[in-house]
Amino acid sequence: MLEISVASMSEATARWDLVRAFMVLRRRVFIDKMDWSLQGHEDIEFEQYDALGHATYVIAHEGDQVVAGARLLRCDSSIGSGVMRYSYMIRDAVRGIIDLPQDLCWDEPPTDARSWELTRLVSMDATPITARRVLDAANDHIRKLGGQQCLFLGGPGFLRMARSYGYKPRPLGKIVSNASGRFLAFACPIKQQECA
Repeated sequence: MLEISVASMSEATARWDLVRAFMVLRRRVFIDKMDWSLQGHEDIEFEQYDALGHATYVIAHEGDQVVAGARLLRCDSSIGSGVMRYSYMIRDAVRGIIDLPQDLCWDEPPTDARSWELTRLVSMDATPITARRVLDAANDHIRKLGGQQCLFLGGPGFLRMARSYGYKPRPLGKIVSNASGRFLAFACPIKQQECA
């Protein structure tokens, strides 16, 4: 039976098995299959945005078998110290400090605690039902923490998928490209809890 677990890096030791399995799935899909230019370590894909105390993971699993997941970061995050400080992918791309096109957004990306970013959405079987459950669980988690919007970075089809799930996405910029493919940054208001 499919379960959805939400674990932040600060409390991930209790569910480190799921977080690690999610990172293994990320490596299989993004590095091994899609050939994205990402850093891998042994059998996982892990980067600065997976920082302890900042990242939250929404993971779909059947027992210990991870089948899908995504990473969440609050948009007021500050990761690292010294000269090089990261925030979140979309903003850091616009700032020119990561290897993504700088013209992702028409305006300056938000830096408030009510905005979150969802990245690294991945599914082992690419079934829409699994991806939707991950997105709905992320929406519920953000809503419970007082969030008002979620930013996304993905292929243009990701916006169409969000719309088909009942979200109301709005592009933050134009479709841009690099060696890994075409990307679009967009934002969705958090859906409020539906009455039963």
